[in-house]
Amino acid sequence: MTVEDLRAPHESKPWNKLVANVFFLIKYIEQFGTGIQRILDDCRAQGLPEPTFEAQGHSLRVVFRPGEFKGAQLNDRQTKAVLHVQQQGYITRSQYATELDVSGRTANRDLNDLVTKGIFSLRGTGPKSRYVLSGDEPKDGDV
Repeated sequence: MTVEDLRAPHESKPWNKLVANVFFLIKYIEQFGTGIQRILDDCRAQGLPEPTFEAQGHSLRVVFRPGEFKGAQLNDRQTKAVLHVQQQGYITRSQYATELDVSGRTANRDLNDLVTKGIFSLRGTGPKSRYVLSGDEPKDGDV
């Protein structure tokens, strides 16, 4: 199977049918052979560029590219902040300023813009305030 074949309807052949069936029965997976199409559909629905697919031996690498998020155009710093929050769960103003090498004023402006666009929500006040993805429920330790 080639990378181009992934974009067309194709047969799903699990490497280990017993393990795949167990995952299906315990509802860890919904169905076989729909993952690539769901990724493409979800990217389109969110206004994101389609990922690139790279075949490496017997492995498949999916590379997602930053772009518009929920229909809002972000600058490079904001895109990096969204990726940071997706991985770490939150970002503080001081982390933003330090990691992106910007002034506190620029950090405030960028973060407030992300809140205004509905991408981030602000949790807490003062030095304990954190920016999280909007819609994320508070996790243990969030204020």
